[in-house]
Amino acid sequence: MFSEAFEETLNSLLGGLHEQVWVLNQDLEIVWANPAVKNTHGKSLVGEKCYQAFHSQNERCEKPYCGACRCLASGREQNFETRLDKNEQQKQWLHFKSRIVSFPDQISKELVLTTGSDVTPRKKAFKALCESEMLCQAILANISEAVFVTDDNGDIAFASSSAAKTFGLNSEAVLEKENIFSLLGIDPEELTGREKFIDIEVPVFFSNGEERWLLVNSKQVPLKFGTVLYTCRDITQCKRMDQELKAVERMKIDFIAMAGHELRTPLTAVQGFAELLYSHPQIEQASRQRYIFLIFQKARELSNIVDNLLLCASQERSRRQICHHKRMVDVKVMIERLVQKAQRKTLRHRFVVHLPENSPQLFLDETKMEMAIEHLLDNAAKYSPEGGQITVAGLEQAGELLFLVEDEGIGMTPEQKARVFDKGYRVDSSNTAPSGLGLGMSVVRRIIEEHGGRIWLTSAPEQGTRVFFTIPICNRKKLFDANYHNKRAKEC
Repeated sequence: MFSEAFEETLNSLLGGLHEQVWVLNQDLEIVWANPAVKNTHGKSLVGEKCYQAFHSQNERCEKPYCGACRCLASGREQNFETRLDKNEQQKQWLHFKSRIVSFPDQISKELVLTTGSDVTPRKKAFKALCESEMLCQAILANISEAVFVTDDNGDIAFASSSAAKTFGLNSEAVLEKENIFSLLGIDPEELTGREKFIDIEVPVFFSNGEERWLLVNSKQVPLKFGTVLYTCRDITQCKRMDQELKAVERMKIDFIAMAGHELRTPLTAVQGFAELLYSHPQIEQASRQRYIFLIFQKARELSNIVDNLLLCASQERSRRQICHHKRMVDVKVMIERLVQKAQRKTLRHRFVVHLPENSPQLFLDETKMEMAIEHLLDNAAKYSPEGGQITVAGLEQAGELLFLVEDEGIGMTPEQKARVFDKGYRVDSSNTAPSGLGLGMSVVRRIIEEHGGRIWLTSAPEQGTRVFFTIPICNRKKLFDANYHNKRAKEC
């Protein structure tokens, strides 16, 4: 098609290029190609149709497929890309540029000059970039921390999807804040001008009044649309746990101090009266007996304190039952005996008992149940004024016995009622308060619940306290099963 001299000129000018160069006539036939075409395709394409070279269709080119066709039809320069599949493993992307040119000595007036370059590395890099962007978006969409990118002034350029959830706002409301400092409610001086990560705990108040704590990190980053990266982690739960641990630590310290005081009080009395008896053997018999009885009383107080401590310790170590030795017990006889014992301990109060004459026997761990009822009676006496009446009553209903211990004492506030069953809590912790470690009511509730019962109370300041608890009435089958399990437990 070209003269030999002109073709030699083309070969000398374009033959050394790494880019592919070819010339097509108006029939879309390749009339000339430089050596780069043969290196890419593995053969010279001169004489073949463009659609046999540019793509795999064995029919005339259509506009969507070949830019050379569009160039010839429109007369304008065209850019297009195509993929060359050498085999299943090796695929190459080529970028072509076609334009209308005129050469001397050409037969046709208009020819299409097409140049092509290998853009496979660029395609792979772009694909890797897209995959990386998708991965970053997936990570940002699924992490719990709120992520922001701002400029040096704190104006928000980007906010992750979790930012709205963290601040209790919708996505538009987060960006409407515009500035990270107004969103966090902090002084810009706390975060600006830092080159390394910093940790600042910031309280954030939501529109519903809820307070949450965020751990805010900031770092300088060389991004096109921002210079500072902020991450905000919700640490509200950690702060609450930390506060609870501190409260428990304070409670433990207070409890140890209170336990030491409560142990020392009866121990001092025991030691003092014992020393008096030892150093004065000539004391008259009546005084001696009185001192021995006081020693006995204080020793029993010590024993009760130690028993409560050990019982609470066993509850903390394991959730296993503490009521093991259950049998059928005449509860009316047991309560009347405990009331008589409480009456002998004090002359300041009057005890009244109202129990059904034919009260059914209950399946109880008698020792533990006596401990629970005795503690309720002691509490009623401790917090009742002189001359006050303490009532113990019982009523059979719906397969259980309902018991009541009522006093005319100082009563409790709603806050005190809410905590009365907490370990170590005392309604009155002043220096003039009745003795005790605040363990009794938690132990009482544990004992009642292990018998299948419930316990609750009603009280108001200066109107006394009414403690209710229930114990289920055991039928023969339940009794047989319980006895069987008790026997098996002993064997084990």
